[in-house]
Amino acid sequence: MALESLHVDLGMPWWGAIGLATVIVRLMMLPIAVISRRHIIKMNNHMPELARLQERMSECRLRGDLVGTARYGSELMEYYQKHDIKLFRNMMMPMAQLPVFLSWFTGLRGMAHLPVESLATGGLLWFKDLTVPDPIFLLPVVTMATLSITVEVGADGVAANQQKHMMKWGMRLMPVLGLLFVCNFPTALCCYWFTSNTFSLVQVLIFKIPAVRQFLKIPEMVIHPQPKKKKPGFSQGFKDSWESNKIVKQIEDRQRADALRFKEAGKGPIQKTYTYDPTKLQKPGEDYTYNKRVGQGHAFNQSKIDNIVEGIKMKAKS
Repeated sequence: MALESLHVDLGMPWWGAIGLATVIVRLMMLPIAVISRRHIIKMNNHMPELARLQERMSECRLRGDLVGTARYGSELMEYYQKHDIKLFRNMMMPMAQLPVFLSWFTGLRGMAHLPVESLATGGLLWFKDLTVPDPIFLLPVVTMATLSITVEVGADGVAANQQKHMMKWGMRLMPVLGLLFVCNFPTALCCYWFTSNTFSLVQVLIFKIPAVRQFLKIPEMVIHPQPKKKKPGFSQGFKDSWESNKIVKQIEDRQRADALRFKEAGKGPIQKTYTYDPTKLQKPGEDYTYNKRVGQGHAFNQSKIDNIVEGIKMKAKS
């Protein structure tokens, strides 16, 4: 409806309506982008200590030290809590963009496949028809190029060369692999994606301005010196990152299970873990273990002793 209003009511061509609507939606998502950027920069500034704990945990895992693995995993979780670092916040912007992208994707593709007749003449330059793929594949290439530049510059606060090994290569490969699919998309979709990528690139450049960072309360990014050691290959780096994340997840599950058992222990019946009745007072020097062993015959033995004493007294009197 919004696209139709821009096209029909304002008389904008389809490529302009798609671009303007994309900018409006991205402006509405700007607060989420600011929050996500703050947190990613905070996590980057604490990265040396996080990397140290993760490395210690990996070393313990490799030598089979379960106690050490649990120890450093717990320290890592405590460090996250102490500095209010939540991994979920790193994914706020991608998760917010996903439903928006899917909505645009399904909507524009549906309009192109109907087709909406006016889309066939709603383009410009060499892509006049927005219902078919770009005939010279230039717009898909430019779209993926803007995505690649945005990733390298650091759309979410951290440039590609500062990210974790697995994430870095994943983000760099995404534009290359995406080009294989984008070439077959209707040009209307490329118009949306190109506009969104350009907005992201301009946004990250604006966020680098000191006055803007101060106004939005975005912390200064600390550039940590890179350790001089041999970098793992892609497959090994992917495997190490996967194993570390899996261990952290296992430790989190164990901590939640322990907390649940502790909570249930305060509600259920008390389990008997004693050999005597703890509600009765203990006499000084009394051995409860001995009392338990002879307790059943105690009353009988005492009565027998009393009878013997009485018999001795009777004989003495006679």
